[in-house]
Amino acid sequence: MCGPTNMHNVPSLGTGRFSKLPPLPPTPELLAAATTFESPPTEIAPPKNAEDYMRPRGLMGRKVFTESLIAEFLINGLLRDESGALKLPEKGSVSEEQIDAISKAKAWQSTRLVLTGCSVK
Repeated sequence: MCGPTNMHNVPSLGTGRFSKLPPLPPTPELLAAATTFESPPTEIAPPKNAEDYMRPRGLMGRKVFTESLIAEFLINGLLRDESGALKLPEKGSVSEEQIDAISKAKAWQSTRLVLTGCSVK
């Protein structure tokens, strides 16, 4: 993602480094390993190959992006089911008003540049 976005439609393009990796379900164990805030992993080099993306935090992030759950994840974070196990929020589980509250794209007026009387030779 780059630049302002209204966060209402941030689709996964299905291309790039993530598209070639096998999908893995976000199990409660994987989500718990990805959020070890008591002893977070430190000094991890930037990912360079497919194996580097197989770490729990990379897998969780990949799932959020490939399933287009960015707004839901930013607003709700990880949730707990009836048994207390961690789970990702469901697509569409946030309202447009909640998305607008975190997306300040509407705070700025759109600008357009219109060129007139120009000729290209």
